[in-house]
Amino acid sequence: MDPTTDASQRQDIPMTQWYLARGGQQSGPYSQEALRQLVVSEKVSPQETVWSEGMASWMPIRSVPELAIVPAGSVAPGTSVGAVAAPAPPVVSHSAPVEPSGVRVTQGALRTLRSTRQWAQIISLILLIGAGLEVVVVVLALAKADPDQRNAGYGPAAIAIVLAIIYGIVAVLLSSFGGALRKVFREPTDANLEQALRSQNAYWAFMGVLTLLAALGAVVLMGLMFVNGGRSPFH
Repeated sequence: MDPTTDASQRQDIPMTQWYLARGGQQSGPYSQEALRQLVVSEKVSPQETVWSEGMASWMPIRSVPELAIVPAGSVAPGTSVGAVAAPAPPVVSHSAPVEPSGVRVTQGALRTLRSTRQWAQIISLILLIGAGLEVVVVVLALAKADPDQRNAGYGPAAIAIVLAIIYGIVAVLLSSFGGALRKVFREPTDANLEQALRSQNAYWAFMGVLTLLAALGAVVLMGLMFVNGGRSPFH
């Protein structure tokens, strides 16, 4: 084989790119040697997780053979750590490149998701408090009302209870979405991101149904007012 041709083929082999996740932040890509040097210099802990093309999920650095670091005491004098710890050359496939199965969450996306989670938790708490107060007020109002007025108050009370239930459902959906986002910050894997998106989808699906019902109710109310010559159908 022509040595020149062999060298040219080695240059065409793409270097493995590694992505690092620590403290809820993702960075990279890093070359294999650059990432190993970060571990050797103790700038990155072996406990942190990494991902590269072909991996099914994020793994701790200490569990990845390609990034294994030989302890300083086991290295012979005059031998560099990189030379001792270097893994065997990988088997390169010349087939078409495979798209990575992982979804890389950028630092900007994580910052946006953190802000979204904060608002979701705040709104969820407000809705839960509001729903609870609404139920308490309705029950106390009915208890203190005169018997003659109590019958007339059952209709508005029922509407208030239904609204409180709706507020509670929205609060639970938002809280679930916030909890799913917290898992994404701790471990930005495909599974956690998909769970967060499913929680968000459930919230928007419920809000979509409420919007359609509200629009339908408005159309019906306007139709009744038109039939009654502009007068409210509740009088």
